[in-house]
Amino acid sequence: MMVTGGLGGLGLIASFHCAAEFDNPIITTSRSGRLGSGGASAMNMFEALKEMVPVYNVRLNVANAQDTADVFAWVSRPGMPPEDSKILIDDVVYQVRYKIHSLPDEALRRIQEFLLEVKEKLLQIMKDMRQQETKIDQSTMADLSEKEAAVSHAIGMIRAKVGAVPRSGQCRLLGGVPSQGYGVPDADALATVVSEGSPLPSQAPGRASVPDLMEVERLSSLPKPIGPTTSDRYRLHAMSGDSWTETPWSWFGSELRFGTSEGSIRVREESRGPRGSRARCSVSGSEYDLRRLVARPTTVSGHVSLEALESVQREAELSERAGKHPNIVRCHGILVQNVGAAHCQLLLCEPCASDLSQHVASKGGTLLAGELADLGQQLAMGLSHLHSLGMLYGSLAASGALRGSLDGLWKLGDFSRAAALPVAASEWRSRSGAKPCEAPPEARGSTDDALKPEADVWLLASLVLATLCAAKPGDAFFALAPERLLDSAVARLWLLLQWLLAEAPEGRPSASEAAALLGTATLTPPQELLFEMPSRERRRCCGAALAAARQRAAEAAAAEERQSSESIEGDTKH
Repeated sequence: MMVTGGLGGLGLIASFHCAAEFDNPIITTSRSGRLGSGGASAMNMFEALKEMVPVYNVRLNVANAQDTADVFAWVSRPGMPPEDSKILIDDVVYQVRYKIHSLPDEALRRIQEFLLEVKEKLLQIMKDMRQQETKIDQSTMADLSEKEAAVSHAIGMIRAKVGAVPRSGQCRLLGGVPSQGYGVPDADALATVVSEGSPLPSQAPGRASVPDLMEVERLSSLPKPIGPTTSDRYRLHAMSGDSWTETPWSWFGSELRFGTSEGSIRVREESRGPRGSRARCSVSGSEYDLRRLVARPTTVSGHVSLEALESVQREAELSERAGKHPNIVRCHGILVQNVGAAHCQLLLCEPCASDLSQHVASKGGTLLAGELADLGQQLAMGLSHLHSLGMLYGSLAASGALRGSLDGLWKLGDFSRAAALPVAASEWRSRSGAKPCEAPPEARGSTDDALKPEADVWLLASLVLATLCAAKPGDAFFALAPERLLDSAVARLWLLLQWLLAEAPEGRPSASEAAALLGTATLTPPQELLFEMPSRERRRCCGAALAAARQRAAEAAAAEERQSSESIEGDTKH
């Protein structure tokens, strides 16, 4: 335990009490390096202090940040120069990437456990920054997000080689974002803390021991969430189709303050929207959607697992990182609102009117080919923006394609399966929980290469084709009725989608190219599309068209034969 100014009058008394209460070695700092008072009482107390615990005296001016940092570095790893005692995350990730096949499995397991601690600490730091800062430094958050993505990639590489490693507790990282401030209350305030459900040892009236005061310091320095926090006011409400299922109804009407890149935004919850609660800004009157992402505690431990916490944190991070784009649901800010033992993050998003499944249902279950091509073009533009930011969208759910309330454009709004590129196929499968029929061919387990942005093109084509065929994404791609291919617009859109569904990612166009092709899908000649697509997909399309034509001819012949037989029966009766 370090006591600054520990050789002065009050500092010596504080050092003596800390040694008596905690029985830990004491490190005292002093600008002079000697006792502040040469009296007999001070000398006797110092000698008694040395008899109780080991005492180390450091000549240090704590106002000098550089000297203080050197002392902390030496205390953490004594006998080493400061430049050798530092461990940079980028260096660890770099060494893992190039030495993963030469290191023994036991070393890789220990490195994986260390990286898990690093990742948990990075997520905690980003969470604390959002709680404590009104205006967040976006460059710092972007740097932390990049480091978290690099660490996650390294963990995925090691996990693919040696498997998952349980947390043994041998590695523990300390530190993080400092609290905004703290205070030491008197004995009356201490009694208030005890009454709120945090029992402390009973003391004589009017006095508080050193451990009690330190516990009060810790409780008072914890960051408090913005908004109501009384746990008995929460009410559970299941919402199908979303990853969040708890809504604190008592917060309706209460003011919430979000820290965004444009400053602070204050909103009040008013009503339920299609994707959560609808809120209105208290100043400008603008409407927003509020989405809640919840990580629930496990039934075994009663605590939120690291995987669930990472999933919620990743989805919130990537939603905010997507930034501003006409075809992306913009996340203006994030607020942490823990519901009981569950971890909850509240996202302030732009308002949306409906999703694709609701829109298709309102149209009678089918959409025109031109409308579908326009839908695909807008979503492809959003995918192109995400790919430019180094992100994989990774989702094909119709509930994740939302229509904006203000501009009427289609937007990508479900980041539950999104990931930062590069990401290994096995890591994306374990995170997303996607079924084989819902994953691109390169992510179905045959290889473990890094996924490419063209995987999103396959997922987009699967969604559009499923909507065209009135089927679920992942069903048979040739479920389109043969008579629908007689419509030239439908046939051309179907032909283009087969190109976007190419088996190899190298055979698919990029998201920006797909947007351009979908914009002219109903006007492009089929011969041009067949000429551009890979040979394998070309043969598949020709075979499917030939099979549809034969089926159509057989149906026409059967109908003609049935009509002729009916006419012969009519003549016989006459």
